[in-house]
Amino acid sequence: MRQKNNSQIKSGAIISYAGIIISTVASLLYTPWMKNQIGDANYGLYTLVGSLVAIFLMDFGLSTSVTRFISKYRAENNEIQINNVMGYVFKLYIAIDVVISIVLIIVYLLIDNIYVGLSISERDTLKKIFLIFATYSVLAFPFTPLSGVLNAYEKFVWLKICELFQKLFAIFLTVVALLIDYGVVALVLMNAVSGIATILLKLWIVGKEKMIRPNFWIHDKVLLRELFGFSIWVTVLALAQRLIFNIAPSILGITSTSIEIARFAPASQLEGYFFTFAYAINGLFMPMVARLDYNMDNRGIENIMIKVGKYQVCVLGLLFVGICTVGTEFIELWMGSEYWISGICTVLLIAPSIFLYPQQIANTLLSIRNKVKYQAMSALIIGAINVVLSFVLTPQLGALGSSISICVAFLVNLVLLNIVYHKVLHLNLKQFYKVVYIRYVPPIFLAIIITQFILRYITYSNWLWLMVKIVVCTTVYLMLLFMIGFSKEEKAQITSIIRKRLKI
Repeated sequence: MRQKNNSQIKSGAIISYAGIIISTVASLLYTPWMKNQIGDANYGLYTLVGSLVAIFLMDFGLSTSVTRFISKYRAENNEIQINNVMGYVFKLYIAIDVVISIVLIIVYLLIDNIYVGLSISERDTLKKIFLIFATYSVLAFPFTPLSGVLNAYEKFVWLKICELFQKLFAIFLTVVALLIDYGVVALVLMNAVSGIATILLKLWIVGKEKMIRPNFWIHDKVLLRELFGFSIWVTVLALAQRLIFNIAPSILGITSTSIEIARFAPASQLEGYFFTFAYAINGLFMPMVARLDYNMDNRGIENIMIKVGKYQVCVLGLLFVGICTVGTEFIELWMGSEYWISGICTVLLIAPSIFLYPQQIANTLLSIRNKVKYQAMSALIIGAINVVLSFVLTPQLGALGSSISICVAFLVNLVLLNIVYHKVLHLNLKQFYKVVYIRYVPPIFLAIIITQFILRYITYSNWLWLMVKIVVCTTVYLMLLFMIGFSKEEKAQITSIIRKRLKI
């Protein structure tokens, strides 16, 4: 069983990374073309409406609850409780969906009063695409738990295939819509079609595998109280997280212009890719961590946290070095010279994540031990910090001010969460910092300094020379990582693998 689960994790990770690379490359190729087809202002509106709907459309903690409770009851071999939980979850989703529908209708009616920084024609366009986004979101919302079910049953391969399908199908339909010259409204409609198709695929998988049989007639007050007790805090966490990236375009729409929203969009998009790489494997470990916690194996959890943390720092470090050294040049070539500020914004958005994302196993443990309230309180604090700073900085600095606010908020979040991991979860962070950060972070910053010095002598700026610079960044970073980052044992393992591959 364990071997099969490990195989699912490996296969899921491989498909996840392959999917990330394919969808990222495809998205990077078509985004500037899309922007040129619909215009800078409409691109800003497209970004705005997506973030606006996302503020209201959240799963209120129930999706995380699905994964957490199913993983817990699977560890206990309690299939009856799994079906009971799913019965409650689906009924709650339908009830919440009705409330969300009412809220979205109210927002639609108030668009003219909220986004006074936009022109009349821009607000008219915003209403049209908001209506499509909102309608799709309301229809799709009750099916949100399906991803949690696939994750909890360790069907990582199917889950990652669904995610890849949705991204690629959305890009394909978007390209078709723009080639026919249907504009930004059709762009939004195509995203909705791809989302519905993905839901149907997930329903087919869950039905084919016979994973759950929701008990809609369940009346278990203890289970309902436990489900609500966990979900309420995850709801608070989800609400607070909306006060970071999702609210940024709306604040810019209030205090600045659609052009500043458009300039923030590439930075937010690249941060999203960075986040996707960071979370490509972390979500695969909840069932395993749940089993270790059920067996009270804290040492085993700390070992997984260190292994995943080392891996994450190495991978994310390479991406961060590239963004710091050639990020601005890449965005200028990708989106146009008027978007140069987006490169600085990207560095600000990503910098805290080098320390934050490698600790996601600890975040997973917070969910499993029902300690999400501490994470939620931290998110509320940083959300408030971000909103206040954004309204102070964005009127003068636009997208740059929004990025500075988010960077400061994430740094505060890092400090608060580390206090929680130490005081509440009783994790050995001293060992984690020693093995992960102290060993693997210095090569990142050394690589940035050395690469910046080398690239001063490469003054050409086109796609070919950008690839040359990326190769230089990668080479310098990997050399430094091998020389001063890896331990003797890791160096020996890598050398052995290379020799076997080369048959030396």
